[in-house]
Amino acid sequence: MTTNRSHPVYAGEGGSQNPAAAEAAEAYPVGFGSGVVVVTDGRNYHVVDIKKKNIRWTQPATKLDFSRDPSYRFWVHGERLFVLKPYYSVLENCVFDLKTGDMLWRRREGGKKVEEKLKGREDASTAAEGTKATGLVLSSMVFVGGKVYGIKYEMGGGSVILVGMDPDTGNELMRVEQKGYSDPEAYVEQSWSKNCVVVRIQDGNKFELWHVDVGSGKMIHRLQLEGYGRLGEYGDVSAIWQGPYLGLWAYEKRKYLTPK
Repeated sequence: MTTNRSHPVYAGEGGSQNPAAAEAAEAYPVGFGSGVVVVTDGRNYHVVDIKKKNIRWTQPATKLDFSRDPSYRFWVHGERLFVLKPYYSVLENCVFDLKTGDMLWRRREGGKKVEEKLKGREDASTAAEGTKATGLVLSSMVFVGGKVYGIKYEMGGGSVILVGMDPDTGNELMRVEQKGYSDPEAYVEQSWSKNCVVVRIQDGNKFELWHVDVGSGKMIHRLQLEGYGRLGEYGDVSAIWQGPYLGLWAYEKRKYLTPK
């Protein structure tokens, strides 16, 4: 991205791997929405105002191990930028004010305390704000009704946990958990059904889709299929969903779920 050919304002050198899943398909970290595009040079975040065609703000990415190539994932929603990034040898979420660049809060994997004091808020855990979630890190996110819903990251964990989060505080609002996995890789996706999300999972040669009502905090449907290869890669295993209708197929295998 440049203002002209001789004066570059951004050079893309951020890592393309998913920081929470080394085997996932690589993709350059870019966030967009609310009139901005968010990019990184590997050491800084740059928020670009699309209408004004300039950089609104730049902030350094902190708590990095500079012996490694850091990788990121960005989500933009409303007036906030949500970041998944390394915190030295673990992972963390950072949340920034999209207008000013101020860090609103951060949570790191395994953290035992609030890493940053919430700006303009009391450090309290009330019923309205949910459970104080020190150590809660989301590895993928979607947004429903002004709340954040994502997959709780646990290195080597045997569970898949969908968590609802208060975007103001990072506190936990709800969770849906299933155990019995060996090394699951999970992502949350938007659903066309009201107040619902879809979770897609690969655990070795086992594949799943969940359809979850985040309003009630209940799993509505769960579809499972065995196959080989990577979920979403051509010739391996594929998934499709539209509202409550779910489908998984692999070589000579197909499963569909149609609500009654």
